[in-house]
This record gives sequence, structure tokens and C-alpha cells, in this order.
Amino acid sequence: LHTHYRTWCLHCVAGRSISRQHRRQTAYEEAMGITLSVDFAFKIAEEVDEKTAPIFIAYEHKTGSIWAIEVDQKGVDAGTASDWIVDKLQAADYGGVKVTLKSDHEASILALKTAIAVKREAETAMVECPVRESKSNGNGERAVRNWRDQYRTLRHHVEHRMKKTVPNGSPLSTWLVTWSADVINKFRVQGNGRTAYELTTQHKCK
Repeated sequence: LHTHYRTWCLHCVAGRSISRQHRRQTAYEEAMGITLSVDFAFKIAEEVDEKTAPIFIAYEHKTGSIWAIEVDQKGVDAGTASDWIVDKLQAADYGGVKVTLKSDHEASILALKTAIAVKREAETAMVECPVRESKSNGNGERAVRNWRDQYRTLRHHVEHRMKKTVPNGSPLSTWLVTWSADVINKFRVQGNGRTAYELTTQHKCK
């Protein structure tokens, strides 16, 4: 699954635009319940055109989880993005918890945040990063970069195995969008030094 970067792996080298960096989180975090950084992104910048479907990405600050889904277009009409993220929050046991949606000032993401707030039954706060201060949403930007690197790597591996290019609009490409985020979450190192996958698959002694 290429969750750990290896310099000898041609897929890791091709997929990762830069090496993964490990930085400490800033001391300041909004004390307003669960914080979710949300944004729209694209799979591979070099392949973006007027027909390219955007990706809605959410980064949950408490657990470090990344959620991603391909949508038809940006904004409120972004397919099922608002319903999807509300269901994700419910599945994560945040249905009745106050959630803060953090983003930049792009009109499309502001409209989607409003739609999410309307559909949630619990209190939802909305925070926008100051103009020209993208670093204040650094966690979200790093999540987008980590997701894109994972997607590029897995897609490169699939294309190598299939001996053909995976088109952007194909069902396989759409599935890889969400699966790449799931892989990151599954193999993320927990506080005890083990991955979520190791914790859920460990065998108990008789």
C-alpha cells in the first residue's frame, strides 16, 4: 500500500512530490469542540482542465484523520459532499458534538460549509483563515499534500500493474480518491507507537 516512503520504490519516488516532513503542531488551536479543516483540491495539478472533477478533503484535527471524496463541482452543488461529511461525522461519533469548520475565504467552500452546518443537528461553528495567512491552516494544507502524494503513488502502482493509464473520470480513479485517504488513516501511527491496522488485527493469546 506504500504507506511508508522508500527511496528504492519507483512508485513511492514517482508519487511523492516532496519527502514527508514531520513538524510540530502550533501551540494555538481553537477550543471550540472538534476542528475540521476543509478544502477543495485536485488529484494532479498537471492534469487539471475544465472537465477535471474537484476533490473535497476534510482533516480532523483530534485524530489526524483525512477524508476525501470526488465531487461533480465546487460549492453547494458539489454532489453529495455535504451529506457525505455529515455522515462521516456521525460515524465518527461526532453527531451531537460541536464542530468547527475551518477553511479559507473561497466562496465555494464557504457555501458548502453553510450547507453542512444546516444539515447537522449539533452546533457548528465556522472559522476562516485570515487573508494572505495560509499558514494558519497549515494542518489542512499538509493533509491535502499527504493525500495527493498517496493518491499519486497508488495510481502509479496500479498503472504499472495494468500497463495502461487510469483516466481521471474512470470509476477506478474515483475509488482511489477515497481509498488513498482510508489507507493513510488505517496505517497512521497511534499514541502507543502502533498503527490502527496493527491494533485491529492483533491476535489475543489463549
